[in-house]
Amino acid sequence: MNIKSIQAQPVPKRSTVAICAAIAGAFSLGAANVAHADELSDLRAQVEQLSKRLSDMEAKAAQQKQAAPQPAAQPVAQSVAVARPESLTKDQQGDAINDQNPEGLTIFDNGKTKLKIYGLVEATLSHVNNQAISPIPYGGGGAGSGGTSQLTIPGTYASTNGFQTAWFSGNRWGFEIDHDLGNGLKAISKLESEFELPSGAFDTSNTIFNRDAWLGLQSDTIGKLTFGRQNTLTRDFTQTWGDPYGTSEVTLKEGGYTNVNNFKQLIFYSGSGASTRMDSAVVWKKRLDDHWLVGLAHSFGFQGAGGSGGLGAGYGSITPGYAGNGQGGPVPGDAKNGATNEVSVAYNDLQLGSSVVGNFNLSYNEVNIDDLPQSAELVGGNITFDRLIRVNAGYIHYSADQGVGNSAGTRIDNAYTISASLLQDKLKYSLGYQSIHVDHAGFIGAGGAGGINILPFIDTIPTLSPLNAVASHVASGSKNTVYGSVVYQWDKQTDFYLAGDYVKVNGGVAFPDAASNGTVLTGGAGGVASELELAVGFRLKF
Repeated sequence: MNIKSIQAQPVPKRSTVAICAAIAGAFSLGAANVAHADELSDLRAQVEQLSKRLSDMEAKAAQQKQAAPQPAAQPVAQSVAVARPESLTKDQQGDAINDQNPEGLTIFDNGKTKLKIYGLVEATLSHVNNQAISPIPYGGGGAGSGGTSQLTIPGTYASTNGFQTAWFSGNRWGFEIDHDLGNGLKAISKLESEFELPSGAFDTSNTIFNRDAWLGLQSDTIGKLTFGRQNTLTRDFTQTWGDPYGTSEVTLKEGGYTNVNNFKQLIFYSGSGASTRMDSAVVWKKRLDDHWLVGLAHSFGFQGAGGSGGLGAGYGSITPGYAGNGQGGPVPGDAKNGATNEVSVAYNDLQLGSSVVGNFNLSYNEVNIDDLPQSAELVGGNITFDRLIRVNAGYIHYSADQGVGNSAGTRIDNAYTISASLLQDKLKYSLGYQSIHVDHAGFIGAGGAGGINILPFIDTIPTLSPLNAVASHVASGSKNTVYGSVVYQWDKQTDFYLAGDYVKVNGGVAFPDAASNGTVLTGGAGGVASELELAVGFRLKF
């Protein structure tokens, strides 16, 4: 092997020491067979020369690499925020979603569709006097226990203490769904269920989404158009002045009154034939500008046997639909029977002076029950001072035909309400008064022989229909209620409260009380003229 014949070629980058050692080892093995010492010396000299040449070649290659232009550094991939569709930047109230108006508990969001879960849990303990004692077994072990059983004396009254259905707000959970359709338009839906905290039972038997079950479309251009079970339109407007607990402005979202107490009944004048909500309804609301908001609503009749309404409590043993104490669809050939029509207009944020703002609205509500018309005109509003003091007031005029062909005559109600609230740091103090004057009101039940007067608009079963009224059994009188509360707002989600109400009834009119123990509030025979309720509780919203 002629070492001198090795030509200078670029050497891959590697350890010079390792290469030299390998070559030296190879020649050392060969040197063992060389007989003459001078030949060995020549060979070693050549190895040293080769080692030097390799070192020089490595150094030159390194210099060339350093001098060569380096490829441009690749940019680090940046996460690009996907632009959210315009329709999903606002909630179902039409307000922008931001730090002051967060989305809440969003459980799914892929930039096209959002699903939010929400809820409210409230516990109320109360003391209520003048509660009718029911004829039920007590003491001695009760019926079937082998002990003795006694019956209480009907017509006697006592106080009750313990849990009640939530005083302020119905316990609920639900879903809101928003799906972008492009160009600022979105499909929306709301499914909401109510339950009772003391027992965990449905608020309405055999009905999951008893509060809301609707689908709709929404954009700034068309407003909000919804189809299905939902609040009455009138209720969403009058809640701004019906008591001091609603929103100050009318919004695109649903609103409501308090839940179970002796001044809640004012909400009936904002109701439909089916309740304070509407089944099979179409509701449209739209903001015209920063001040005006308008709405229209129609609920199709529910007094038929068919349709998609509830089939009745005894389905399988009695006739389904309205005749079976349930709710059906429209009556064939009589579309207006059981139907509700509503129109409302609101003016929000009227500047009345420095830090003084007013909000006002007007509504008209008509319901046809068993071809007997009922209607109400409702007007009211609120004024806020420095965002700390709010005063609310309203007036309602209601009229209803009663009896077959209005044979029992027309009933006329006039209701007034005034309330106020004061916010001091985390404490909110509220006080209210309402007066309902009833003239010529018939009674429920066959032949008008029931124990209470027919309720305004509400006619979920035939027993409550104004068709039952008879001219020989009508009454007039008034119901006056004063109420108040102190609420400690721990944070935006949790508050604790003390609340109470006192009601007094004059004349021959008769009303059910809120506690639902069978007490009839009346200035005549067969009940009590007054009742006091005191409550303590707290709420958690999520």
